[in-house]
Amino acid sequence: MGSGAHRRAFAAVALLALLALLAAAAALAGFKPHHDYPVGSEALDVRVGKLAGSRASDLAVSNRADNTVSVLRGKSDGSFAAAHDYPAGQGPFGLAIADFNRDGRKDIAAADQNGSGGVALLLAKKKGGFSHQTFPAGAGSSYLAAADFNGDHKVDVAVANLYSNNVSILLGDGHGELKPPKNVGGLPSPFGIATADFNRDGKADLAVVVANPNRVAILLGKGNGRFRAPKFITFGAGLNYVLAGRIDQGHTADLVATDYGNDEVDVLRGKGDGTFGTPRPFAAGISPAVVTTLKYNGDSRPDLAVTDNDTPGTVSILRATGNGKFAAPEEFTVGDDPYGIATGRFNSDRRDDLATANYNKTASVLLGH
Repeated sequence: MGSGAHRRAFAAVALLALLALLAAAAALAGFKPHHDYPVGSEALDVRVGKLAGSRASDLAVSNRADNTVSVLRGKSDGSFAAAHDYPAGQGPFGLAIADFNRDGRKDIAAADQNGSGGVALLLAKKKGGFSHQTFPAGAGSSYLAAADFNGDHKVDVAVANLYSNNVSILLGDGHGELKPPKNVGGLPSPFGIATADFNRDGKADLAVVVANPNRVAILLGKGNGRFRAPKFITFGAGLNYVLAGRIDQGHTADLVATDYGNDEVDVLRGKGDGTFGTPRPFAAGISPAVVTTLKYNGDSRPDLAVTDNDTPGTVSILRATGNGKFAAPEEFTVGDDPYGIATGRFNSDRRDDLATANYNKTASVLLGH
């Protein structure tokens, strides 16, 4: 057998071995039984970050009825310390983690849904804990997104105001303060919001879930804190949340929206010019609320994890099959009434884990295995 034949034979054996490893990884994919941690009442959102200089990943959970954010310090074994609660305005809902005062410590922003609405900033203290200050926005502030919207290298906030029918842009000053809001109108009942660069011009754009009818509005950023007029994509029967990211390993940002009216998620593949392909629906359990990406089965394709809100407590995992498509959902148990969900790596096994915020006053942690 010649050297070329040897190389081809070796390549074929290596490919078969790789396929066998991937098949084994897929078969072993799953999660350990969930562990629940007490938090506040009406826990609705959860974010993962290394808060106040922690080495391990921590959790931040919004407690709307208690007007607090719970912070759970992570441990290296994937467990978490008891929650510490911090004031966060009136009715905190959506959360974002970023460094708003450029001191090297991660802070928390919360959208305040009750009262007159607004944004609460929880700034990490040097010796631990958080201080908080609130900033006005619109009525019914629900979800928010943090990014540099005006190109000054400082973190800004965009917040969807459910009852004001607008999105407020609050520019950060880099010292932990937010400037008075500039509002983008013409957005009936906005709720979910996400940011990414949809047209690859280096400027942060927005995708916003709006109602009447169900649509996602695309707002292309101008790079100065302002946005072009919204363009709408109509689909679904009960849109709730939108996630922006690279879903199919392409070079453009895609969108995934949860649709509780149809019990599905819709995937919209980005074209790189600020427009998107036709929404593709995929079954996602019962009343899907929030979606995140994760590496579930060891391959390079991002999979989806979705909270099934109208259930005793389940999360649906949708394995990516390529070309923006996903397999039928696999269900895993968490605490009752899950709503928010986030991905992290909570221990040292290099597998993606999940955390959910459950309306019944708990946060659930699912460690991958």
